[in-house]
Amino acid sequence: MVADNLIQARELTFEKASAFEVPKLRKFVRENHYSGACPPGKYWFTAWFNDQMVGVMLFRKPSLPNTGRAYGCDLELSRVALLDNAGKNSESRFIGWSLRWLRKNTDLHAVISFADPRFGHVGTIYQASNWEYLGTEKGHGTRRIVVDGEWLHSKTAYDRWGMSGSKLIEHLAPKKVEIVVCPPKHVYRFALRRKKRELRCIRETMPNVICTLKDS
Repeated sequence: MVADNLIQARELTFEKASAFEVPKLRKFVRENHYSGACPPGKYWFTAWFNDQMVGVMLFRKPSLPNTGRAYGCDLELSRVALLDNAGKNSESRFIGWSLRWLRKNTDLHAVISFADPRFGHVGTIYQASNWEYLGTEKGHGTRRIVVDGEWLHSKTAYDRWGMSGSKLIEHLAPKKVEIVVCPPKHVYRFALRRKKRELRCIRETMPNVICTLKDS
């Protein structure tokens, strides 16, 4: 068992997870990610302190069909879940290690990720790690369906049940179903194949509101 004391980022080691570990990793994400949900993943990574797993990260295909084309990406960084006692810089080291693995072991060109302002997130970790800020999401809509506490994109809900709106609420009764209009997420992109001369100070491209806020 991991001690209650703070775990220093430099003490962590990282691994690419295998397929047979996925059920255990999904459980870890549901228990330790603020969303309480874990979508399917294509690439899974784990963070370790000695022999104890303290973090899980998953990448998946872009969540909507047009996302890849709209933002020029092959993959979406969907979840990063770490235990509360993982110290400062643990998340950035974990993300950096995983991106380097993807660059070395795949032919992927770019990764996208979203920061959700509903939870006070503006993408501070991406701003500090040379991700490109692309503004707020466009063309996705901002409607979310909440089914017994599980937050789903409206398209995800439609794909699962083949209906939306009042018909979905009626179909799922007596489950509690809410339709919530949310603020658009902030969009960040990391080019795995970017040449050094193409690197730039990403902060210069960000609105002041993004640069002055901090993730909660």
